[in-house]
Amino acid sequence: MSTFLFKYSVFGPIDSRRLGKSLGINILPTDFKLCNFDCVYCECGWTNKTRKPEMPSVESVTEELLQKIQMLLDRKVKIDTLTFAGNGEPTLHPDFEEIVSSVKNIRDVFLPQTKIAVLNNASLLNRSVVRSALKDIDLNICKLDAGTRDMMHKINQPHGKISFDKIVQNLQQNDGNLIIQSLFLKGEHNNLRIDNTTEEEVFEWLNLLKVIRPQHVMIYGLDRESPAKNLEIISKSKLYGIAKQVNKIGFTASVA
Repeated sequence: MSTFLFKYSVFGPIDSRRLGKSLGINILPTDFKLCNFDCVYCECGWTNKTRKPEMPSVESVTEELLQKIQMLLDRKVKIDTLTFAGNGEPTLHPDFEEIVSSVKNIRDVFLPQTKIAVLNNASLLNRSVVRSALKDIDLNICKLDAGTRDMMHKINQPHGKISFDKIVQNLQQNDGNLIIQSLFLKGEHNNLRIDNTTEEEVFEWLNLLKVIRPQHVMIYGLDRESPAKNLEIISKSKLYGIAKQVNKIGFTASVA
């Protein structure tokens, strides 16, 4: 197995560990990854920092989604979630708010029982258009993989001026209207030791949950090939142990 890119704007449905039968919506380029993070575990590989992106239009995404939904309805395939995911960070699309609105309208007409989810890294939650769009969806799922600045930079490798403190601030300002997703792993990259499962790291991560006050916490481990090759899978028993600590401080948690 190797890292991969999604070749279409609408893909699946796939059986998601966290979201059931999920129809994916990729509003980023289909031929390279576009993200302001460069996470060591990303299934799409390393971030391309040089290519100028050509984003799919609102109209093309809408048309492709309608065609896919009609096909699935004809086949009587049940969809649990419409999930904004794909080849990087979806909130980077300049028409993100308009696309979310369009998808919501389609959902309301054709799949009223289906939830809309956006997987994002919380780096752009300070933008009013992003916050406005995310208020209209069911599942605002935000990444938080570390409890300390040092570990976040080792794992997520953010670009430019994106800082750990800004990410935490963005998450706090959402008044708890979000779900935290956290991937736990250990290993080595660029001669640096990575381990967000240590007692100290988990303690600091739990302290952040207390101030962010999420609706729920999704905990998971490596499941696919990663671009960094010296990473280790964390045992399910360890992940469940972390989930129990989340429960003890007053939040629900699930392990995928």
